[in-house]
Amino acid sequence: MSQEIFKEASPLSAEPFNFSKSSLAGRDISQRFTDQEKSELSSCIQESWENLHQDRGYQEAKIISFRSEDFSWGKYPDGEAYALKQHGRLQTDNERNTHLYAAVNLEDGDDVLATQTILRKLKHPRTILGTAYFPYERGDRPEIHADGSQELLLLNTLIINIQHAGVKGLIHINPHSPAFPWFCLNAGIAPLSLSAIPGMINEAENQGFLDGTNIVTANSDDGAKSSRRFLTDYICSEDSINGLKTKENGKTIVTYSEEDLRKVKDKTVIFIEDLISTGDTMVSSILQLLNRGHAEKVIILATFPIFAGNALDKLGYDPRIQVITTDGKTPIADITKSNNITVVPIKDKLPKVLEFDKQGINFWSQEGKDKLEELGLCIFPW
Repeated sequence: MSQEIFKEASPLSAEPFNFSKSSLAGRDISQRFTDQEKSELSSCIQESWENLHQDRGYQEAKIISFRSEDFSWGKYPDGEAYALKQHGRLQTDNERNTHLYAAVNLEDGDDVLATQTILRKLKHPRTILGTAYFPYERGDRPEIHADGSQELLLLNTLIINIQHAGVKGLIHINPHSPAFPWFCLNAGIAPLSLSAIPGMINEAENQGFLDGTNIVTANSDDGAKSSRRFLTDYICSEDSINGLKTKENGKTIVTYSEEDLRKVKDKTVIFIEDLISTGDTMVSSILQLLNRGHAEKVIILATFPIFAGNALDKLGYDPRIQVITTDGKTPIADITKSNNITVVPIKDKLPKVLEFDKQGINFWSQEGKDKLEELGLCIFPW
């Protein structure tokens, strides 16, 4: 693996971070972020996180899990959510334990509401929350608008809700869009955006998919371009292709140039996406690479395995396709039926990330990046 991509972070200003003074604060959030804006967003995330940790109270904070020793968490048969305290009482003392670390998986809006309620009961501690998934940032749309306005409205509402419950920092995996950390920063929450790419790549290596093969990295549109670049550097690949995504008659179509298709002939293609939803866009991309480009195999690195509709039938049984994903989101389909899908655990990594943070480790330092890589994680490559 290439280690040259890990560079020491430059020193930041000692002045308190104020997102409202950045050039990003007043932008139209429904518009796609440019590469320059993503770079500025990355600096804002780092500044906000380091500014948050000027509060030394986090070094004395308790680390709890909202899904294990302290709470029972789930849904009734009618779909309503519940969160119940286990034996004993979880309390915070206003004089001593006003800071808290909490690991939770926020799969839907009910989970956010329950978390908000619990935090309020804990007398508004200053909380750093760790979650693999956050609802409404990855296509959980009850209604689709052309500009994504419905999804953005719901996402912003949930972020404001947890901010009102005392959440000051939010650790999350593989944000679908820069809109998510932008909303966090705008609400006064410091976001820490992580990626599960290293862990998924390690799994691909362990299964021998990267041994002695020529590798091409790929993605289906410009939205995942930064992740593809990071992946290309991480595995020291020389070839990389980027699909062009367009919409025709309401359907998403991905096309590759003839030059790109020539690049993949008889090679292993590592395809990177944030999630597999219905699989339509993925299939549009991958079948071109396999059937027209004559790629030998396609490895899909998809952080969240939703597998809605018949996505499992499209992607889960073709021997030319291997899917490597995580347990960060509960899939709709039973993906255990497929031998072509491997799940890399990340939920159990979040308490360890919280512990590193409590120890005062700077995740942008070389030590911090090494600690994250041991867990199969890295700072998200905006």
